Amino acid sequence: MKKHLLFVAAMSAVVANISAQESAIVLYENFSSADDFPAGWEVINSTPEMATLKDGVFSWRVAPAPDDFPKPIDGDKVALIYQASYTDGDGKRVELSQDEWLITPSIELGSDPQLTFGLSYVPMFLYNCSNEYLDFTSDPLDFSERVPATTLKVMVRADGADDWDEVYDVFDLWQGYTLDELMSKYYSRDFRDNEVDLGAYSGKKVRLGFRFAGYMGNAMALDAVKVTSSPDAGINAVEADRFADGERISVVSISGVEVAAFIAGYEEFDRSMLAPGIYILSGATHTVKIAVK
Repeated sequence: MKKHLLFVAAMSAVVANISAQESAIVLYENFSSADDFPAGWEVINSTPEMATLKDGVFSWRVAPAPDDFPKPIDGDKVALIYQASYTDGDGKRVELSQDEWLITPSIELGSDPQLTFGLSYVPMFLYNCSNEYLDFTSDPLDFSERVPATTLKVMVRADGADDWDEVYDVFDLWQGYTLDELMSKYYSRDFRDNEVDLGAYSGKKVRLGFRFAGYMGNAMALDAVKVTSSPDAGINAVEADRFADGERISVVSISGVEVAAFIAGYEEFDRSMLAPGIYILSGATHTVKIAVK
């Protein structure tokens, strides 16, 4: 679908109408705009130690993809986290349990919302591969007991709710495979596409949590996080509006981040800079919702 570009002339803001059948991007993040997470994103660690141990590699962070990871899907960085496994100063191997969260800003969902993202990981290491859980007598080689290791879960919390809901677990995708299959056919750290139906949260404001949880197992890289939904009637019925000369107009993403600003009547806005999605033009006198395709 061709991108419908927003055009802001010297004295007016033109609002693009979109049909109810088309999806708009309400959140997109490739983690490549800076060396840290964008405003509104939040990292929550299971313990303060996880944020600093081994220079913070056991906590979510923005970083270039390491050499043993594939290239990022989009941009030059990813959201990266390693399993908490290291050798201490006495030469002892240390394995720590983890429950590390990366949380999005609050986003407003329309109808039929969908989350997609790319995740780099090794499927075999979603399982605890300690010898005690392997059946060396089976042919092909398999687990004697399927014990989860570290996985990635997607959590959702609607504004005003006390609890987070689990809506997705990468571990569930790899049930039914033998250990031999995981080793011989899927032993790669490729980015794999993931799609999560958020339809239960249509019309709500939510935050999404990427929860890296478990014991032993995987390092993971997250990239190209995108949430789409069909706009509600209140969005596709917006009409063109007009701002006064000299008024400072702030262009704000649906997640509440200012992405640009211009002075009506004196500056021309670079329409090519906006990614598809829903934005708010906010001036001193009023605000206007716009949709960019």
